[in-house]
Amino acid sequence: MLVAIPYAAGSFLGTRIHDRAWFAWHPARRADYMDWVGESFRKSLIKAAVVTLVLGVLTWWAQQDGDGSPLAAISQLAFYASLVVLLWRAVLLVRRNRLARTGGSSLARLPITPTLWVARRTRTTRLLTAIYHLMSERIVPIVVTLLVIAAVFFAALHVVYIGEQVAGAFCNGVAARPADVSSDGRTQTQAGFAASQVCWSTGAFVKTGRRYRAELQIADGDAWWFDRTQRTDPAGFAGTEPKHLAAAVLKRSWSAPWFAPILRVGSYGLDEFTMKPLCEGDADCDPVAYAKTPEPPALPIFAPIPADLAQRLVNDSPHPEAPRKAVIEFVAAHDGEVHLFVNDALLPWPTEGGPWPFYKNNTGGGPASRSSTSRSNQSQR
Repeated sequence: MLVAIPYAAGSFLGTRIHDRAWFAWHPARRADYMDWVGESFRKSLIKAAVVTLVLGVLTWWAQQDGDGSPLAAISQLAFYASLVVLLWRAVLLVRRNRLARTGGSSLARLPITPTLWVARRTRTTRLLTAIYHLMSERIVPIVVTLLVIAAVFFAALHVVYIGEQVAGAFCNGVAARPADVSSDGRTQTQAGFAASQVCWSTGAFVKTGRRYRAELQIADGDAWWFDRTQRTDPAGFAGTEPKHLAAAVLKRSWSAPWFAPILRVGSYGLDEFTMKPLCEGDADCDPVAYAKTPEPPALPIFAPIPADLAQRLVNDSPHPEAPRKAVIEFVAAHDGEVHLFVNDALLPWPTEGGPWPFYKNNTGGGPASRSSTSRSNQSQR
């Protein structure tokens, strides 16, 4: 809106200046122009009168319901504005008729209109011209250059991250992990996933061509999931706060929401899937709008929310309608171990003396299960 309104006003003034210059080079058409202006003023006056009448009736009707109502105040303001426009149009028409009676249609110099007066004042005012030159010659080029440099830098940073992810820099496999196996041997469940882990290796493996279903649940008794003080769940969140908008270019997956669980197959490559949140009975869930968490005093930026505060927030506002698990069905493109992580910001290099900082303030976790449903159609051929 801040750009569209000045642009529209500038385009309108530019058109009027162009017309004025055209008539300067075609004096024979000035009489036709003056006739057109008079007819245009008459039509504009009629339209303004109709609008004023309608707004007057609306104002009278709104005031019958009592003084102080929002509709009455708005309609009254609009009525006063329409009266100003009507008066302005009447003055223009009277001025044009006076010029016509005194031979104004054949004047060597056309009379200036209010629009052209505004255009001339805008073009010749020292302050406005100084601001224009400062914006066009200094501020705008510098800002555009900085934005381009920042875009190139963060795009290159993401490319570096993808390259390291493909090379297996973040997800290292494990030989084995304790698991609960179903009686038919098709479902394997591991505990121990934590949202603070850059990449959690489940110890469960998949085979090429088989179809699998993976499920991640919020642990029983867990005080929900938090990204520092941002309460969330397996659906993730949009991240419209300034801090998340500023760090959006560092998200591991630009297309997935913040904190959405992502399943990865194998240590190498980019075989990754964003998991889908589900509610009770595996029903689809609507996004949950959690209340903003009050900022704890003296909490470092990369420190997790205190456990007692998290539990108190959940007790005060349990949100039973929120999803408690996320699932994904996929066909394994290659043999490999299943890994899990939440979508958070990540630098392509670890910080000195500890893990990647953006994951240090994450809270929450739960058990993950992997079950083989069938072979894919491709593998059955």
